[in-house]
Amino acid sequence: MVFILLTFGGWNESSYLSGELRDVKRTMAPTLIWSILIITALYVLVNLGYLWTFGLQGLRDSTAIGADLMRLAAGSGGAIVLSLMITATALSTLNATIFTGARGYQALGQDLPWLSYLSEWKGDKPANALSRSRRSRSS
Repeated sequence: MVFILLTFGGWNESSYLSGELRDVKRTMAPTLIWSILIITALYVLVNLGYLWTFGLQGLRDSTAIGADLMRLAAGSGGAIVLSLMITATALSTLNATIFTGARGYQALGQDLPWLSYLSEWKGDKPANALSRSRRSRSS
């Protein structure tokens, strides 16, 4: 259930990256709207494919629907490849969460003078905010 909640709750993290966009006032709303529409369409299509392939009882009986579908389509090797892709995706999501979390600390450092050390950049990253973000996630 946690992965499902993160899937649906993660859309708001895109707003953390607004500092990277050019002309945020013009591009942020269309970016969010199009991404929500595309993800929703993909979600509905994938679930219709599951329903068409397995039926309601098959969906109830499956413990790993995606792997079961790949097993039907490409054999057990396909199911293993899909499972590895899901694992890699989960790890990349952790990486993205660390970087987007650092953006919040970096903005806080810009707004509050006594936390200005968080807004300092080293190279192309907010290094002080990033190290603070990693510490807070590990505790």
